[in-house]
Amino acid sequence: TGDGGVRTVKAPLFIYDGPDPGSVTYEHKVDGVVVGTGLTYTIVLADLGKTYTVEATYGGLTVASVPVALDAPPPAFDPYTDDAAMTHAWDASVAASIDQFGTWNPQVGSVGLGLQSGAVSGTRTINGLNVIDIPDSSTIGRVFGYLFPHSASGDFAFYATLMIDTIDGFYDTIFSITDATTGNFFTLRAENSSQFDGFATVSAGFGTTATLTGGPFSGLISLAVIFNKTAGTYEVFIDGVSRGSGTITGGVVNSGNLTIMTNHVSNQGLDGAVCEVFRSTDLTLAQDHHLYRVGKWGT
Repeated sequence: TGDGGVRTVKAPLFIYDGPDPGSVTYEHKVDGVVVGTGLTYTIVLADLGKTYTVEATYGGLTVASVPVALDAPPPAFDPYTDDAAMTHAWDASVAASIDQFGTWNPQVGSVGLGLQSGAVSGTRTINGLNVIDIPDSSTIGRVFGYLFPHSASGDFAFYATLMIDTIDGFYDTIFSITDATTGNFFTLRAENSSQFDGFATVSAGFGTTATLTGGPFSGLISLAVIFNKTAGTYEVFIDGVSRGSGTITGGVVNSGNLTIMTNHVSNQGLDGAVCEVFRSTDLTLAQDHHLYRVGKWGT
């Protein structure tokens, strides 16, 4: 049976003439490959479009279910065509978008980001694609946008694929935005001197802080930060899962800085990489953007 994507098998009736051979064991298969054991198996996105079976074994006797064809997956989400509210996009895999002066020119929008203090393109790949490497050194590598045009409503989202290699400071930060007029800021920092546990720290005029759950986070991550000033909240997603939220009072409503892989004053960075960054005013697409990044970068 199936309910909400969970496939549940019931033990078949075995008539066995001999000593009790023990309990029934199960193997769940997708296109003939074992993907799980036990009474239940949850169908995942990668299974769609394939054939599901379950085999039960008891006393050396194995019986298999009738094969079930799983529905084909929905058309892949492409933010460049399917996010009509996307205002900016920077893709490091398009190496030509990063010029000789260290400016990361956007595929969508008009604001270029600067590669500063050791951030470099062309020396590292992830999933076979060029990325911007951020070495942790005495100078803080960063990707930086000066006087970025934030929305007056305070309602916008950032989606990014980032690599966290090593943390060596409590305040090491992966993402920050500021309001140049009010001084309000929002940053995501490690909150641990050796691993990225995750903490959203904000100015008093922005709103409230939030401690992230599910950490520590390392390696390639899919990040989404949803700012919804209209509703008075923000929410942080990592790898498609909500990790924490807080309230917005003043928020960020005027032009200000966008800083990636260091904090809002550019003195707390970390060792890692930046792959792709999007900005949109559609606040409902966190999961769609995440699945796109999984398919492209392998997060």
